[in-house]
Amino acid sequence: MRSETIGTKRSPRATIAAIVAAAGQEFGSRGLAGARMEDIARRCGRTKQLIYHYYGSKEELFAEVVSRNHEAAILELIGHDYDHLEPVEAFRAYLHNVADQYRRFPEWAMLTLDENLHRGVHYNERRKLRSLTQPLVAQFRRVLDRGAATGVFNPDIDADKFYAAAFSMVTACFMTGQVLSEYLAVDMRTEAGVAEWVDYTIGLLLAAIRPRAGAESVKLALQGVTI
Repeated sequence: MRSETIGTKRSPRATIAAIVAAAGQEFGSRGLAGARMEDIARRCGRTKQLIYHYYGSKEELFAEVVSRNHEAAILELIGHDYDHLEPVEAFRAYLHNVADQYRRFPEWAMLTLDENLHRGVHYNERRKLRSLTQPLVAQFRRVLDRGAATGVFNPDIDADKFYAAAFSMVTACFMTGQVLSEYLAVDMRTEAGVAEWVDYTIGLLLAAIRPRAGAESVKLALQGVTI
């Protein structure tokens, strides 16, 4: 590969964006342990020396990737407007949008799992990320509150815990779907199978917060019947 000096006329912002994008692909397919800086450099058309000029280590670059992805995902999600939808439809749309991000960016699943294995230590600027996440949970809470006010959802739902449960269930097909599809009679690999799983989990979550969420309601949801 040709040498590239630090004093190149390329825009530093464009260079950093190219490095982060290439690193996201490499980390997303190989994980932190398997990704190599040489491959990241080759993918983005820069030199390894230039990458180290901006990021002192592979771990530092990984931290940048996961933090940027986290921020981009949140900003996109909070950009959606649900106030014009009825609470039940808003709830469905909200979670479909969460799932759609992982469908469009499959490397995010690997990045999330890898960062979880490292106990989230690579998230930098944590206060900034936490401040970004709060509007996302607040948006989810508004949907739940509107549903409670109109009598279609139970009141006093813990929005943070329920968001964590909803996120975990809806994205399971992207996180562990390949393995689960091996030994269970479920399809979490094909586009149709993923769509079915997302609809199924949203149905379960709705059944859990409906005022009439008795045994019959949960039974229907477990069978995949829309309620």
